[in-house]
Amino acid sequence: MWEALKDVADKEKCSVHNLCTLVFLRKNTDTSLTAAIRVFLMLYFKAAATEAGHLKAGHGNFENMKKRAKLSPEYDIFFAKAGSPAKALGKNQPQVA
Repeated sequence: MWEALKDVADKEKCSVHNLCTLVFLRKNTDTSLTAAIRVFLMLYFKAAATEAGHLKAGHGNFENMKKRAKLSPEYDIFFAKAGSPAKALGKNQPQVA
């Protein structure tokens, strides 16, 4: 989160303090500052996202996302369509009363 705040501050030519102050002044009184900053960052980067940017980053294909995450094929079991990872691994799941 700090890195994202620094990136936005650099882009907007202001300090991280000024960004946090802006968010603080605009947030609902019953919302924590941390939650408000998270929402601000998500909305900021969402607004900055474009289709061209998504294509350049290789977005839109979960298989590509797994490759970018550098997951080895042994982890494919966690993405199986038939049930949860615990079932796929043959582990007992907690019983709900």
